[in-house]
Amino acid sequence: MAEQQQQQQQQQQAQQQGLGCRRLDVVAGHFDLQAAAERAARRAGGRSQASLLARRDVSALHALLEHDNADLRARMKSFFAADPIYVPRYDIDLRDDRELAFERLARFCRAGFISVADFAADPRRIFAAHEVAALVDPSMATKMTVQFNLFGGTVLKLGTERHHAQILRGIDDASAMGCFCLTELSYGNNAVEMETTATYDPARQVFDLHSPTTGSAKYWITNGAVHAQWAVVFARLLVAAPAAAGGGGAGAGAGGAAAGGGPVLRDEGIHAFLVRIREEGGTSKPCRGVRIDDMGHKMGCNGVDNGKLAFDHVAVPREVRLGCAKGRAPLEERAGGGARRAGGRARCVASRSSPSTREKRGGGGAGRLLPLPAAAALSGSSSNVLQAKGFLRLRDRPIPGLGPLDK
Repeated sequence: MAEQQQQQQQQQQAQQQGLGCRRLDVVAGHFDLQAAAERAARRAGGRSQASLLARRDVSALHALLEHDNADLRARMKSFFAADPIYVPRYDIDLRDDRELAFERLARFCRAGFISVADFAADPRRIFAAHEVAALVDPSMATKMTVQFNLFGGTVLKLGTERHHAQILRGIDDASAMGCFCLTELSYGNNAVEMETTATYDPARQVFDLHSPTTGSAKYWITNGAVHAQWAVVFARLLVAAPAAAGGGGAGAGAGGAAAGGGPVLRDEGIHAFLVRIREEGGTSKPCRGVRIDDMGHKMGCNGVDNGKLAFDHVAVPREVRLGCAKGRAPLEERAGGGARRAGGRARCVASRSSPSTREKRGGGGAGRLLPLPAAAALSGSSSNVLQAKGFLRLRDRPIPGLGPLDK
């Protein structure tokens, strides 16, 4: 009886080994283009590769699937086929999986097939690279998408010459890895409800980047857990409101100082900031005030390092703001030459929303709505948190804890 069980186990092991070998043979065939073509030719009745490709239906299908940059695609496929690092690997440790995806991307970037500048010259080159990379390693392709499209494309489109000179070359060769911090735990891609703030301090010429609540953490950020040194961070820009001529009383609202003597802040909407999130020198240590949490193992694409990022009053220089369009009023002018910075609580004054926005929110008021938990959590007061129900109009109540801008 024991002998029969042993024989059955041996047969099962042999079958499993055979299945594993066949699987590897099939996958390896994806990268041996010549052998795959010859096998296809044999299945087609012994016709040569050239005659097979000469068939109108095959060539038409090839042209349909890869309808641009044929030479670039062929060179990329040859590059992947020639380097053994791109041979598929299975059942490896999470850390090894991530490092493998990064090294694959880095080698591809250093080969110089594409540049983030191709978005201005010929975006189809980058799209072709994504399609070919996805055949090799979906994790590598995902990291590439964030590096070139989301992170790099945003810097290219919204950045100034200063930003371009600082980082574009590093984006191309993967020496400056980046991530795209838009989605938040509480709001996902619903950016208009974003809670992360960037409060401008004209005295120090810096932005105070802050995540006021747990829900305002940037969530599911590709490249963020391990490899990114930089981030494009989207936050709600708050600046001192211009002083209102002859304003007075509690209803002076749109400018000057609040009734309590504190600075009046105006919401300038969502802006993007180019922020270093890890210290220089190739270290994985986050910069001061930046918290990075690893989101760990996933159902798939575990070569992608997803993270959760939060900011605790991180002071970043004013030059990091992206989207500084030519002819746009400078921050000092928009802030009315600086705000009064007497002690007391700050009051935010909302910019007027469009009629369509007000209709969608179901209200007729002029102020933009901000979730009360974001305001209450700034002070750290449990009593405020307990009162944090519903929504709060910025023009109706102060936001505790912001304090004078020069702190």
